Amino acid sequence: MGYLKKGENIIMTGKVKFGLGKRIGLGFGTLIVIILVLGIVAIWNMLIVKSQSEILGNEYVPEVKNAGNIQVSLLLTMFNIRGYSFTEDKKYLEKGQSELDALKKHIDESKNLLNRTSHLVELGDMIQKVEFGVNEYEKMINETVNQNPKRANAPGGAKGEYESLYSSQAVDGKSAVNQLTSLIK
Repeated sequence: MGYLKKGENIIMTGKVKFGLGKRIGLGFGTLIVIILVLGIVAIWNMLIVKSQSEILGNEYVPEVKNAGNIQVSLLLTMFNIRGYSFTEDKKYLEKGQSELDALKKHIDESKNLLNRTSHLVELGDMIQKVEFGVNEYEKMINETVNQNPKRANAPGGAKGEYESLYSSQAVDGKSAVNQLTSLIK
């Protein structure tokens, strides 16, 4: 009835007799151990994802938001200053300068974000480049503001200056079209 001979023990033979209940219990216990290991691995992965999503939400998303705000403010500044340069209308200058102030505010927000975070390595270099460009553009705005009254008082004024520029470009454009048309024929 038994697997062991007289004088043998379980360690010597490696044979163990398990009844049906013991086998079911051993299988169920093995399943519980596997489920526990999988649960621990899942919890570990969730903690890693949690820390990564916090970095994403607290660092990268605000970086992209600030970059978008910088871009919008820069484009609006350029648009309004160009409008002022063409028309000499002060409302464009005022709007351009208010957008320039907003642009500087967004740059400062990016600097604050950089000081608060540790994962935005490239942001510092980009902020320096943008800030340098904005300072140069502000110098050009001031030059434009100083030159516009001089142009307005010149013979023909700014309007005459732009009309002569655009009429010469139109003539050049027509001659280029005529040359292309003659080559095609």
